[in-house]
Amino acid sequence: AQKGLVVTRYYRTILLGHAQANRVVDGILGAFRTDSIDISKLLILSRDNSNVNKTVEKMINDAMKKVNAELLNVGTCNLHAIHNGFKAGTTETNWHVENFCMNIWSWFQKSPAREEDFENITDELNDAIEKTILYFSSTRQVLLGKVIDRVFKQYHMFREYFLVYLPSKQ
Repeated sequence: AQKGLVVTRYYRTILLGHAQANRVVDGILGAFRTDSIDISKLLILSRDNSNVNKTVEKMINDAMKKVNAELLNVGTCNLHAIHNGFKAGTTETNWHVENFCMNIWSWFQKSPAREEDFENITDELNDAIEKTILYFSSTRQVLLGKVIDRVFKQYHMFREYFLVYLPSKQ
């Protein structure tokens, strides 16, 4: 596993019924202790909307301050802030990489014949890498890295398809 990365992971479900904030916090902190998870590694708590679990967030943050850590405050909806920040960064480059990824996916998705031709080419190349072309959604900007990584791995297959196969069919 790579070190120094920020990751989002589902951790666990704790069923608490009609729980007050202190019971929710006790459940979260207890689960962390049980699973030997260092609370100082917690970065952000997500919530359903801006008014849900504010007390829980404050109490967790108070517990973190006791170990010289605290939650990162990026506003009421951290996922929107993260996706929008990532989108602003990719837009600023003027590389239009998200458009490129969508165009590749759309080219094959909109035509079963093209998709079949691409699959045949990848079979001919006897490639062991993943052949599925990943979909990029503009509302999930942080997933763009995964899509770009797949495009890089498939580059020689796209090159074969667009620069050799298609011209030979005209």
